[in-house]
Amino acid sequence: MPQKLIAIEATGNHTKKIKMIKNYIIAEYSVSQKCFHVHDLKSMLNHNIENMVALGDSDWLPIGVFEEERQAHDYIAACREQMEKQKGSWVNDVIRKATKFEED
Repeated sequence: MPQKLIAIEATGNHTKKIKMIKNYIIAEYSVSQKCFHVHDLKSMLNHNIENMVALGDSDWLPIGVFEEERQAHDYIAACREQMEKQKGSWVNDVIRKATKFEED
């Protein structure tokens, strides 16, 4: 079973690498939940390892890596704005028509 990154910190050789990793901020998006999440890379990796071991199902997709949390939130705001603009795009029209067809 994979060890959590917290355990790796105490092994000596990996300490510097792990300390560098936990300083990065990750922006993620869940397709099924249609929402964003911001946290540090170390937390994301620990969560993904736990999910893998438990054979869990997750659709959280990393969409950006940042040095500061503010940058991640700014990026998410830009993503939301772009998603809002695309609501009327032809792709969404096709999806709506396909969904309507399935309902008939």
